[in-house]
Amino acid sequence: MLQHDTSTTKKHPLPFFANKQELEYLRNGKSIIGAPVVEISRENLFEAIEQIEVLVEYVTGRLDKVQKWKEAKMKNHK
Repeated sequence: MLQHDTSTTKKHPLPFFANKQELEYLRNGKSIIGAPVVEISRENLFEAIEQIEVLVEYVTGRLDKVQKWKEAKMKNHK
């Protein structure tokens, strides 16, 4: 059994890959013994992949703005 570590649960109190029942307890303000167990289901794995694809699309759609920002920054430092 693999559990999320304390530093992770401090940053992310409701981890994405965790036991559903434990997450439900935490969402309802109840406590659990220890940290949530890492649990990767097919459903949440594909949901995570979908969210990564959304992020990649967002970032790649703004690459031109990043390039302009870099160029302006370089001009200001000369």
